[in-house]
Amino acid sequence: MTHTLKISLILTSIVCVILLSPLQAGWFDKIKEVINTGSNSSSSSLSDNEIAGAFKDALSISSENVVSQLSAPGGFNSDSNIHIPLPESLQTVQKAMNKFGMGSSLNSLENKLNQAAEIATKKAKPLFLMLLRN
Repeated sequence: MTHTLKISLILTSIVCVILLSPLQAGWFDKIKEVINTGSNSSSSSLSDNEIAGAFKDALSISSENVVSQLSAPGGFNSDSNIHIPLPESLQTVQKAMNKFGMGSSLNSLENKLNQAAEIATKKAKPLFLMLLRN
């Protein structure tokens, strides 16, 4: 089995295990079992370190992609799944002020809150990657 094929199999296995059984214990053993199934000899089996390395690589790549998406201009504001709204008490005031065309200051506050999250995400990227490597 080629190294590229092994990595592809590892990444596919990780995604399958994570998506299909996120609450199930022993996921690392399940990944190893899936990867090593079908190997004709023990020499083609992957070690725990190889599997862990591939998993870290997959998490690093995923983290890089997510940070790039979230730290882009509008990363938080344009995605309703991660947009950070004002606290409920201010939302009530914001809605009332918007009815009278006076909500620009609270709309601006909400926009700046999400822009700050974009900046914080970008600045946290090295921390995420350091934690994955260690």
